[in-house]
Parts: sequence; C-alpha cells; structure tokens
Amino acid sequence: MTENYKTKRVLLTLVVFFTSVSFLIYEVTWDRILGLYLGTTVHASTIVISAFMAGLGTGSYFLGKKADKTKYPVGFLGRLLITIGIVNLIVYLLLQLIPKIYKYNAVNDLLGDKVEIVVYIYALSIVFASAFFIGGIMPIVTRIYLFMGNNISNSIGNTFAADTFGSSLGGLLAGFVLLRYPGMKGTVFIVSSMNLILAWITGIMINHKISQSLIPEEKLKIVKPVELKTQGREHPKFSMLVAFISGLTGLIAQIIWLRIFKIYLTNTSYTFALIVSVIIFGYFLGSLLFKKITSDESDILKNLLLGLFATGTIIAVGVLVFVNAPRWIIIPLHEVLTSPVSRILLPPVILSILTVLPQAVLAGFVFTSAVRLYSDKSQMVSLSFSRVYFINTIGGFIGPFIAAFLLIPYAGVVRSLLIIALINIAVSIYLIYRNKPSIRGYIFVFQIVILIIVTGAVFITRIKVMPPSFSMSEREILFYEEAVEATLVVGKDKTSGVNYTYFNNNSVIGSSYDAIKAVKLLGHIPFLTGHDPKKVLIVGFGIGVTTSTVLSHPEVESVLCVELAEELKNAAKFYKELNHNVVEDRRLKIIGNDGRHYLQSSTEKFDLISSDPTHPVLGSGSLYSQEYFQLCYDHLSDNGMVTQYLPMHKLLTKDYIGILKTFNSVFPNTTLWLGHTHTLLVGTKKPMKIDFADFKVKASKINDIYLYSEPYSLASFLIYDSNSIAELDKNSVICHDDNSYLDFFEMDSFLPMNWVYNAEYILKNIKSTDVFFNVDNVDLLEKFKLSTLIVLEGLIQSMSGNPKGYVEKLYQAQRINPENQEIPFLIKLESMKK
Repeated sequence: MTENYKTKRVLLTLVVFFTSVSFLIYEVTWDRILGLYLGTTVHASTIVISAFMAGLGTGSYFLGKKADKTKYPVGFLGRLLITIGIVNLIVYLLLQLIPKIYKYNAVNDLLGDKVEIVVYIYALSIVFASAFFIGGIMPIVTRIYLFMGNNISNSIGNTFAADTFGSSLGGLLAGFVLLRYPGMKGTVFIVSSMNLILAWITGIMINHKISQSLIPEEKLKIVKPVELKTQGREHPKFSMLVAFISGLTGLIAQIIWLRIFKIYLTNTSYTFALIVSVIIFGYFLGSLLFKKITSDESDILKNLLLGLFATGTIIAVGVLVFVNAPRWIIIPLHEVLTSPVSRILLPPVILSILTVLPQAVLAGFVFTSAVRLYSDKSQMVSLSFSRVYFINTIGGFIGPFIAAFLLIPYAGVVRSLLIIALINIAVSIYLIYRNKPSIRGYIFVFQIVILIIVTGAVFITRIKVMPPSFSMSEREILFYEEAVEATLVVGKDKTSGVNYTYFNNNSVIGSSYDAIKAVKLLGHIPFLTGHDPKKVLIVGFGIGVTTSTVLSHPEVESVLCVELAEELKNAAKFYKELNHNVVEDRRLKIIGNDGRHYLQSSTEKFDLISSDPTHPVLGSGSLYSQEYFQLCYDHLSDNGMVTQYLPMHKLLTKDYIGILKTFNSVFPNTTLWLGHTHTLLVGTKKPMKIDFADFKVKASKINDIYLYSEPYSLASFLIYDSNSIAELDKNSVICHDDNSYLDFFEMDSFLPMNWVYNAEYILKNIKSTDVFFNVDNVDLLEKFKLSTLIVLEGLIQSMSGNPKGYVEKLYQAQRINPENQEIPFLIKLESMKK
C-alpha cells in the first residue's frame, strides 16, 4: 500500500505541475488582451494581477471548505479541472466584448465618462472568475497528499512546490512562445484542452487507483494534532497578519518591478511574463526551502518573522543593485555580448535573478511558514491552507492598486520599493519584540540598524534609475521624472552637445538632423498634398516637434495629442528651438492615455491622424497592426489622412514589408515617403492626386529652418504609391493583434545591418509613380528623384561602415543635381564628424 501511494503521489505531482502550467498562461494571456483593449499601461496589468489574486484567494477559501468536507477529493479535483477549462474558454470570449462595449457607449452615450469604471469592473469580474476555480486546486491537492501519507509540512510544501514551478514555466511559455505562434485564441484553446485532458487523467488513472474507500474512515477524520514549538499563544493571529503583509507588499513589489523592468526589457508582454514567472519560481524555491529546514519540531514563529525581516532587507538591497545595474552589469555585458538574443534578454534575466528572485524565495518561505503556523490540526489542513491563502490574497488584491494609484504616482518607483521594504522590516521587528522568540540579542540589534538605514533612504535620499542607453556615454542630466508609465530622462551629450530624451530605455527623439527631418516631414506632408486639416489627432507627443510642425499651419483649429506619459510635455522645454514652445499653444490639448485605447473609446472624427510612436519592436507593436490602422480609418473625416512613422532599423525586411502591406490593406490609397534614414506612411480614404503647382505654392510658404523646403526636393521623397506596394513580396504577412510578429519580434531584428537590407530592398523595388500631376519641369523633378536615390545609396555605404563611400555618393548626387541645396549641407555635416 505504501509503495502504491508513492506511485500515486508522483502521478498526482505531475497532474498538479501541468495544471499549474496552464494557470500562468491564462494570466499572461489576459494581460496581453487587456493591454490591447485598455492600453499597455500599469493600470491594465494592475487589473489582471489584482483580479487574479482576488479570484485565487476567494476560490481557495470557499472551495477549500468544500475540499475538507468531501470524502472523495480526487473526484473533486477532476471536476474542478473540467470547470477551469470550460470557464476560461468563456472568459476569453467575454473579454472580446470590451471593444464592443466601448463602441456601443461611444455611439449611444449610454454611460458617458463612467464607461471606464464600468469596463474596469467588467474586466476585474471576468478575470476574477477565471482565477476563482483555479484557487481551489491547492487546498484540495494538499488534502490528497495528506491522505497519501505525507505529514502536514510535506503536504503543504509538495503542493506549493508543484504549483509554483509549473506556473513559472507556464508564464515563460506564454510570453515567449505561445502568444507569438498559436496566438491568443490558439493559446487559450490549447490550455483549456489541456485542463480537460488532465481532468480525464485524474479521473481514470488516479481515481481508479486511489479509491477513497481504501482509506480508513478514521484516517479521514482523526489525525493526532501536532504541537507546534512556539512560545506565544497568538500564533494563528500572527500568521494571518504576516500572510496579509507578505501578500500586500509582495504584489506592490510585483507591480513596481513590472514598471521598472520596462527600462531593461522593452516588450510589455515579455516584461510581464519574465517578472511574473521569476516571482512564481521564487515561490517554488521558497517552498523547497521551507521543506528543507522545517520540521514539526521547528520554531515556526521564529522562522516566519526572520523570513519577513529578510524579505524587507532583500528588497532594499535589490534597489541598490538595480540603481547601479548599468555600471555593474549592463555596460560590462554590452562590451562582451555580441548576439541580439544575449544583449536583449541576458541583462534583464540576470537583474531579475539578483533582485526579484531572492525576494520571491523569501515570500514563498514566509507564506508556507504562515500556513504551517496556522495549521495545527491536520484534518483541517485544506481549510487552514485556504484561510491563510485568502488573507494573503486580500493583501495581494489591494497591493497592486496601492502601487499603481498611490505609491508610483506620488513616491516614484525607487522610493516605493524602499517603503515596502521598510514595512516588512518594521512589522517583523514589532512582532519579534511582542513575542520574544528565541532570537539572539545581536540579531535584534542588527535588525534595528537595518531599520534605521532603510528609514533614512526613504525620507532623505532621492535615488535615480537611469536607462542603460543613457548611461553608456557621458551625458549631463537635464531632466528626470518617474511617471506612472515610464521613467523620463533628458540628457545632453557632453561631447556633441546633442540632447537626447528617453522614455524608459527608448530614445524618443534626438536633435540629430535625420530624426528632425523625419518628424518635420510627418507634420508638413498633409498640408503640402492638398489637404487642409483643421481638426487633428496626434498619437505620441515625444518632444513636440511633430505637434509644433502641424500647428505652424494657421488653418489648424485644434490638435488633440494623446501621450502615454503625459509628463513628457514637461521635458519639451529643453527643445524650444525645435518645438517653438508648443505646449503654450492654446489650440493644443495633451491628454495622458494610450492612443489606441483612446480611439477604441471614442467616435470623434479627425481630418488628420498622425502617429509618431516609439519603434514597433520597442513596445509599440499594437500601433502597427491592421486592427489599429482600421481604428484610424474609422476615425477619419471623409477627406481625412493618416500619417505614420515607419523606421527602417530594428526591423527584418519581411517585417518591414509586412507593415507596408498591413497599412495598405486598410488604406488602399497609400504612399511611402523617404525621410533620410526613416520612412513615412501616408494613407487617405480618397485617391491621392497631388497638383504640383499647388504643392509648390504651399512649399514656398513653409518657413522652417530645420527643413529644406525646395518643392522638387520634397516631391522627390515620395518613393512608393499603392501600385508599387502591391507589387512587393506577395508572401508578406499582415500584422494582426493576434500572432503579432512586432510585439513578439525575432531577436535578429536588432542586427545592425537590417537598416541596410531594408534600404537596399527599397532601392531595388522603386518604380515610377503617378501621384503628382501638372508638373511644370518634369526633367528637374527626375533629377531630384535621382539625386535622392543616390544619397540613399550613400547612406547604405555609411551604415555598412564605409563613410568615405557615403561622401563620394554625396558628391555624385551634387554633380547630377546642383540645384539640390540639401546636399552641400549633408557634405558639410559629414565633414564635421571627422
């Protein structure tokens, strides 16, 4: 019988493991979906984490009660797995209704501004339902382990270990594999099917062999209580308090880590999957630590309180590591790592192991210790587990909201981490003083010293977390702000004097010529091409150059700018010579929101929608999908236009072509414009035909010292029309929200030669266009077009490591087209680099 139970325990552990794999896959998938529908924001992640924690805790409590009353826990487990599979399929379908709720409200104005509250409650409720039945797994499995002959400590430890290890693997699979290839819909279907298969395995393979009738009834009801080695009589209360504090501070830390790690890992889904998986894996290691050092004779209370103190200390040390990461880890690794995979993933993985993992290990140890401290009667182990878990998840439910709506906005990410470190340390010292467990005096003195140090760090110092890219060269900090969604930094390069602005680790824009030229064109093209937009929407403020360019045209009546981190407008003052202090323009309104989310929740029509987001593989992939472009199309007036920044670097050629095809699939009247080292997409509802005579008049009115406005030169930047784009690679893939190859990019996207490959592809496939008509000097326009392409050939030489070849091409272009006044400037600019 003992050998038989040993086999059954192994089988049960495998079932629990694969069941747990599915749990975090669901959580990461819901985060991805809500990121698309509510915005890729801290608040969206807060909903997923809080609702999931609330569901787990509530399900654990109520289903744990049922688990302790059933004589057939294995059958109960099988039915629970079936319910989980079916419910989560329904949850996926219900989450798809969120855009429809927004659209219905926008059309009928049923809820007005309250729609956000309603949708948030709706999303919370649905994700809660997803997690509720999942919460019943751990109590019932703990009870089954107990019936198989485990003691209480091993039952708790085995359950927690199998659950957390499986969950951590599931999170990584979801974020790095499943959401990219089968996609959201396919992932949910696969995982729900796995739940049903595991239910079948549980019912047939385990239940058949573990008939509960074989277990004596007295074993179900009577197990000798174990006397805990504690010196206080209030240990159940203390275990509940510690469980609450651990859940509260642990989930606050999780939200803050998610926010702060965006500095090192740019993709939101990758960030969520990595951090959540590392935390869950830490819980797994914590449960192993609990099993290793805890027995029925251990001083559980002492271990619990020391674990809580160590958690606070480790968080404070983690802050120190994170702040110095660029100097200690990132820059040294950057010098020795060569492959994109290692450069992108290794630094955040190392950082998470050094900062997040130790805290999670201790949190796992503290939780299992709290459960063991509370569970002094083994026949009530499921109920004891569920009660402690419920209290722990109440803290876990509240924590993310405190982090997102209170701590991060008012204290910043670093100080917030130090505050929760201080809470852990202070509570542990108070409970040690109250209960006086067998802790040596010098340890208590050490704890007081740490308390004083962390308190000083919270109230005295202001620690800055700088983006690694910012720290790789000597730069003077001009501006630093920790917004809810990003760390914003403006710095001046001490060598070149150029200002750089960073949104997390992404350079928003520099003041280099190629960057300014691209955004200036983005702002001027709509007006040059015969459109006179009066009502404008700009997605992404940056430093305000595109916005100021649009507003330089007097016919514009209003500009609404949607910026994820509204605080970027505070950095615009460092670029007044470029943006002309645009934040003071009365026609401009800047709101903090996700641009896509704004369009989903509005029916407002615009004459011009200009999107200038960060690079698609650096967190803005959802602003380059067919679904996003369709949102833009639906919000255009009849004569409206959309302009979209399209980079040539950090994109594989197949992905670059894919974006062109995706845009053109929504806007059949598409043109592609060259902005030096960048490209710009322009789409209209009506066919675009540009009267060159009118184009010349409008170009002559542009008074912009940062853009050569010679009309023939500007016209030469139009390189593709819809017919040209249609002839490109027929096998290119349309980018959808599901299976997004931009959000879940290939690591080779970061190869430096990708710009060269894309530029060569553009040159190879250029054909004549018929967009312009009424051209007075066709030969001159052809000369400008030829010189523009020769300059592009020169840029290919430069990007390939041959600056001399670039200069030669510039002189060649000048000989062919001496009328082009930009070329002498480019020659002079290149000579200044020597």
